Amino acid sequence: MKQTGLIFITALLICIISCNSDDKTHEPEFIDRVVVYQEDDYYMGWPANNGIWMWEDGEIMVGFTRGPFFLRRGHNIQRPFESWLARSTDGGFSWKAFDPDGFVGDSALILKNLEEPLDFKDENFAMRIVGMSYHGSNVPEGGFFYSYDRGNSWEGPFAFNGLNQAEEIKGMILTGRTQYIIESNNSAILFMGLNNPPGETRPSHPFVARTTDGGLSFEFLGWIADPSDPVRSIMPAGVRTSSGKLLAAVRRPHWIDVFSSDDNGISWEFLSRGGETRGNPPKIIQLSDGRICLAYGNREDNSRIVARFSHDEGKTWGPEIFLRKGTEPESLVSNRSDIGYPQMIQNKDGNIVTIYYWSKCPESENYIEATIWDPGSSDWGEPLYIEDFHK
Repeated sequence: MKQTGLIFITALLICIISCNSDDKTHEPEFIDRVVVYQEDDYYMGWPANNGIWMWEDGEIMVGFTRGPFFLRRGHNIQRPFESWLARSTDGGFSWKAFDPDGFVGDSALILKNLEEPLDFKDENFAMRIVGMSYHGSNVPEGGFFYSYDRGNSWEGPFAFNGLNQAEEIKGMILTGRTQYIIESNNSAILFMGLNNPPGETRPSHPFVARTTDGGLSFEFLGWIADPSDPVRSIMPAGVRTSSGKLLAAVRRPHWIDVFSSDDNGISWEFLSRGGETRGNPPKIIQLSDGRICLAYGNREDNSRIVARFSHDEGKTWGPEIFLRKGTEPESLVSNRSDIGYPQMIQNKDGNIVTIYYWSKCPESENYIEATIWDPGSSDWGEPLYIEDFHK
């Protein structure tokens, strides 16, 4: 009997160890953390406002804002601002930053009319959307640039003809970021934002626009958040799921909300609360295995970059995965830990590349950083802390 009991216990221990080993294979592996771009005496920020692109061969390009470093309350940046790009040809492990001629921020924007339709499915195509803000535009109606050589050269800016005449948004100030979904050679859906004209106090709300003629004209499709909602919602990030549904994650004052559309952007309904955050917009993507991944920054004490997974197209979310944490809290000089605004993409190897801006402390220059990580194939019962190993 004793021997039988010993065999049973041994078998049980083997089973436990085996099960635990299998569970560990589902946890993401922290592959690397790299600096995308850093420069002494310059502030780098806001990838979320500047776009991310990836082409069929796996080449990745991300945008960011560059400006002189100046220590003050708020963002430690002063004019003139520039919009730069960084390119990676090895899945996000190394980057080359550059400032192409004729790009966003090089001069005051004078909108032109597009004369020939764009081919959104050209193998080297990229589009950069600008809105009224210090991130690249000085015109309230917004506009766009395009490139047929993966961002080496750009044409623009061009007007969103027809969009600003839509009754739903007439007189509003467009604050669109670069967030679009290509449907065909001539059709694309754009996720856009608005601000009120001076003197008006209505809360801002995001919407969806569409072009079906290669950018010659645009139409208003629908509000993501109902304009009667008294709570401000801005900076939408969108994705189309495998089932064809559209999801949009939007920034609220202190949290992230997720909305869904079953009619290609015409009508939207609230789906879930994606996370708690202060001062940061979300990024949302679908992985090759069908899961939805959401990323955002949080500027509360012990600032962090967070990711979460959904197995049911955004209805529910798994625990927070901390990709980056540890910026010192706010100080007497700077009023916050100034981090976040992530962009995100799944590279050709299946790893997630999450790009954001970061600083070692509120009094140091911000820089652009990427965390490259394996998403595994499951969720976890407890929050996962991916510790900082690049000091």
